[in-house]
Order: sequence, then C-alpha cells, then structure tokens
Amino acid sequence: ILRVQKLKSAVAVHRSMKHAFRAQETPNADKSRTPDNTHIGAHSVAEGMAAFREAMPEKVRKNAVQCVEYLMTASPEAMQGKTREQQDAYFQDSLDWLRQRHGAGKAIYRWHLRGAERPGHRAAELSAVPWWCGGAA
Repeated sequence: ILRVQKLKSAVAVHRSMKHAFRAQETPNADKSRTPDNTHIGAHSVAEGMAAFREAMPEKVRKNAVQCVEYLMTASPEAMQGKTREQQDAYFQDSLDWLRQRHGAGKAIYRWHLRGAERPGHRAAELSAVPWWCGGAA
C-alpha cells in the first residue's frame, strides 16, 4: 500500500512531524507501544525541521511542493503473518526503493516505522525534499 502526499508549506511539514513523533495527541495510537517505533534520520520534531530547513533553498516559490511524504504499509492481515524481522525486511526494501527513486543523502530526512496504531499494522513514512527544492536528484 502506497500513499503519496504533497506538503506545500513548512507548517504542513511541521504538523506531519508532530504526528510522526507523537508530539501531539494521537487518539488512534496506543501510547504504550510508541517505544516500538523505529526512527532513521531525525529523532525529534526539532531535528527533522532543522534538516528540512537545511535542505531547502533560500527562496521557494509560494505554491511549490516543499516535501513529498510517503506512507508505505501493508494490510494488517499481511503483516500479522510475518515475524518482526520479516516486517523490518519489507520496510527496508521500501526504504531502498525510495532512496533509489529520490537519491540517498539529504533528500530523506525522516523515516520511521510505526507500530503503535493497531496490532498487526506497521507503517513506514518518509519525507523527501524534492530535487527541485534542494533535495538529491
């Protein structure tokens, strides 16, 4: 399952990060499972926003896409039949695909695996600064 979302402002990126790092109330997440989340890259909203700002050029067109956010997951039924290692391998393959698509390095500034929202469901989200805004080509 793949969902792509264009984020057109730093406010939208910040809002997404607050959700990802549970810096705001997230009613559909089990707080006791939040430590099961895995982060690659930024480990906090502040780190993620700093990396985002660093990757952006000084001037950005008013209506430009500033970030492309991917949600990559699988059905709960598909994940329930997999061990944690198999789930991690599935998401590693997803990350490898995204790195190939966008380039490794500064284009990818936040990647996390969520395990807190419901049993058998793990999702990976990546935010990439588009190449036309200073991300890797």
